[in-house]
Amino acid sequence: MPLTKDCAEYVASFIFGCSGLALGAVGAVSATAAVAAAPLALVGGTTLAGLWLAEKKTQGPESEKALKKIITRITDENREGIKRLKHEHGSKLSEAAALLGEHLPRCNMSREQLARDATDKSAALFPQAATDRVMEELAGKAPDVFGQGGNMIAISLAREVISAAFEAAIEDKAYFEKLEPHLLIEMARTNGEILARVGGLEERLRAEFAQMNEKLDGLADGQAEILAQIAQLAAKIPQTELPEPAVLSLAQRIVTETGGNEVLALAELERAVEIALDLRKAGASLRNLDGFVADVAARMARENDAGDEEAADREYEAAMAQMEREEAEEAERRLQSKTALIEQGIRQAYLLRDVAKLVEREERKAGLTADGAALFEAMRVAQSQYYETGLRMGTRFDLEIGVALAERCIEIAETPDARAAAQNDLGNVLQVLGQRGDADALGHSVKAYEAALSVYTKVDMPADWAMTQNNLGNVLRVLGERGDNDALERSVMAFEAALTVRTKADMPAQWATTQTNLGGALLRLGERGDSDALERSVEAYEAALSVYTKTDMPADWAMTQNNLGNALLVLGERGDSDALERSVAAFEAALTVRTKTDMPALWAMTQYNLALVFAVMAGTYADRQESFLQKALVAAMEALEVYRAQEMTFYLEQAERLEAGIREKLAGLGGS
Repeated sequence: MPLTKDCAEYVASFIFGCSGLALGAVGAVSATAAVAAAPLALVGGTTLAGLWLAEKKTQGPESEKALKKIITRITDENREGIKRLKHEHGSKLSEAAALLGEHLPRCNMSREQLARDATDKSAALFPQAATDRVMEELAGKAPDVFGQGGNMIAISLAREVISAAFEAAIEDKAYFEKLEPHLLIEMARTNGEILARVGGLEERLRAEFAQMNEKLDGLADGQAEILAQIAQLAAKIPQTELPEPAVLSLAQRIVTETGGNEVLALAELERAVEIALDLRKAGASLRNLDGFVADVAARMARENDAGDEEAADREYEAAMAQMEREEAEEAERRLQSKTALIEQGIRQAYLLRDVAKLVEREERKAGLTADGAALFEAMRVAQSQYYETGLRMGTRFDLEIGVALAERCIEIAETPDARAAAQNDLGNVLQVLGQRGDADALGHSVKAYEAALSVYTKVDMPADWAMTQNNLGNVLRVLGERGDNDALERSVMAFEAALTVRTKADMPAQWATTQTNLGGALLRLGERGDSDALERSVEAYEAALSVYTKTDMPADWAMTQNNLGNALLVLGERGDSDALERSVAAFEAALTVRTKTDMPALWAMTQYNLALVFAVMAGTYADRQESFLQKALVAAMEALEVYRAQEMTFYLEQAERLEAGIREKLAGLGGS
């Protein structure tokens, strides 16, 4: 008996209740295939839900048209096979068909139960799982025919018919439009169990399966309409190389984004699909350009194909962070290498004694990491280093570099304040050059300070104004020491101006420094006959000593004691014997800090000054003349010893003349 239409009809009728279980995984026979297909099953399930919800109102739960279509398809697909089997086995085939027709209608199970049993009792995928379940029912109903050791022809025919019916059902669109929600839930649960067994998929998929189980039955009308819109929108996109999960995921985003505007949503989705395809294709073209980028692009494409745009974006963000980190590390290495090379060039320019080339290379070095105001400050730092080196080591070339760098800073300064600061720097280095014999440098130093004071005003920038006034006073004093009395007068005026801002209460250290400088200028005026200036000089030094203490500032204290001794010496030379006694006390105090071991040059200078005051006292106190001359000779010889050892020629010549004069006077007295 051939396969009857009644048999096929009954098979197809209960298949309507369970075939959704294998959506997206038909033909898969392994756990690996199940894992690969699971994302598609998830998105496919959403598609079916959308189709079912969209069509629910227009069609009933049973579609005779769909059922007949499936029965016809099953019959057509199996007709040739049945004829072949009948030809080979004759009556056995007819008997098997009759038995199937008799027992299959007795397998009366609900759709939900069939779906649950198929997933609970079999690790296989649908339709094999469902077919196995029905075969178990048949074996239970007619064990002699369909059970173990039964009619093999009947068993083979039953399995082929049932499996063919299931496969036909899951490929039929009309059937899917009638799929009920509990079947979709069963599909999601089944896929979730497979994932749990196989492992390896992202936790996100499991979460979505669980969420679908909980929420699908309770969808509100608005949610149902959104699902339907997603499915319908995706269905309008022509078939492309982009996998279904990717299209559906994009559709879901765009439906939400466009708020129900179908025309706009379709345009947006078409454009998004175009971009997604470009992203996939670009990855392959990047292989020859950059393997790293190509690998990243491939991973992004895989995530997008699976419908996980967030994961694809994370791949991009991580790769970009890695690339930028590597670029930063490489840039730092290049910067270090370039800096080292430029520093070599700076040293070479120094050896060439080429100031212009050295300054250009210093600016190039600073420009590697700075520009604008930062470049200006970096150049000032370099200028200060050369200035301090020249000051400490006595090297003229370093000071000349300091001059050139200060002049360049003036050129690149972006504000008047910055320019004034550079002018002050220039004045400082020119002053040192002037003190070492360059008369022109002193004049240029005065001009630099005066230029700075055109910006620094007492009202707006009092501290900078006072600092520059103090510096101007110093260079004018040096000019005055070389015979310019007007410069000395201006020097005193500059120091006194600075002291109107640098007060003992507010700025004690700066106040003491300026008092010391003022004392020096007044001393020079006093040496030229101004007795009042001498008295004021002593007062200035004693004022400074109220801040400079031996304990806290020993070097400054000793220097000021030495200067005070000089001022008192001049007063003593003019007949003030008390001043001479005070002068000796001041010099001897200085020598408690300026020791021969620690400060030999300064110690020698103070010994020379002490010899001078003893020589004056020898002329003042006739009854003690020889005693004071002997003290003067001892002090002079102490100074000579250091001057000779350190080859301080200028000071050595002065001390030798003093020694000769003392010896001559002692000889006249009959002493040694």
